[in-house]
Amino acid sequence: MSKGFALNNQDTLVRVACTFVFSLFAFFYLYYFQADLLTVTQHVLSQGQTHYNHFIGAILITLVLLFVQVATANLLKKVQMAWAFTFVPSVLCLIMLTDVHPVLNESKLEFGAGVYLCPIALVVYLLLVWLAHSTGLTAAFNSLDFKIVRRLWANLTVLFSLMALACLCGNNDRVYHVRIHAEQCILNGDFEGALDAIKHCDEPDENLTMLTAYALSRNKQLPESLFEYQLKGGSKAMMPNGTTTRFELLPDTSFYAYLGNCYRQRMQTMHYLNYQKRHKRMNKVTTY
Repeated sequence: MSKGFALNNQDTLVRVACTFVFSLFAFFYLYYFQADLLTVTQHVLSQGQTHYNHFIGAILITLVLLFVQVATANLLKKVQMAWAFTFVPSVLCLIMLTDVHPVLNESKLEFGAGVYLCPIALVVYLLLVWLAHSTGLTAAFNSLDFKIVRRLWANLTVLFSLMALACLCGNNDRVYHVRIHAEQCILNGDFEGALDAIKHCDEPDENLTMLTAYALSRNKQLPESLFEYQLKGGSKAMMPNGTTTRFELLPDTSFYAYLGNCYRQRMQTMHYLNYQKRHKRMNKVTTY
């Protein structure tokens, strides 16, 4: 009786600890690292009709992941496997959600290989659980009288491995993260925040050059500060062309309204600026 009570106490501690650790990880991963990516994903999928709230979104997605974990634990409760393994489907869902990448030279996003591999991994996971249960491996493991510390660390080791897998398989493109974060800052009117993010990027691309020039212009620092930043693509990269340079969140119309006029036909930067000046249509506040 006392041994069973002790085991129940150990199981409760392990479950609470694993659930707490995973909840913290999921929230902070979604709120701090993947928030801008989820904003862009929702913006693109909804065609700009809805807006993703970083805090509320992180809370709701974390709750959904916990619901998936609880459902998995209830579905497999007869198996009595280590509690950390019940988080596998939740981690696979998290990978599918954050494995999103921009399509090269196109104004759209695509889900990565995780969308195809994670369902296969889930089937393999269920198959392995069934085999472990049917062969008595799970029962033999549970019959071992592990001390609570060893039991806890075994579960946490599995959980940390799953969390590392989620981080590895999600979108880790640093340049893209800086780019969409800078756009988010610009939309919020935080031009200093956008410039600070860009300045700390070691490998800028054409999109960051465009965002740098735009943020500096809006902050009235373009002429004196532009060459303090790493630039790529020359003057052609200072305006959106829909392929190598484009906005993910900021509407092109907003950009061109700031410059003075939006035209149906796209022009290269110098052609556009010369045309605007020649026809006296350049916005007076613009310092391009």
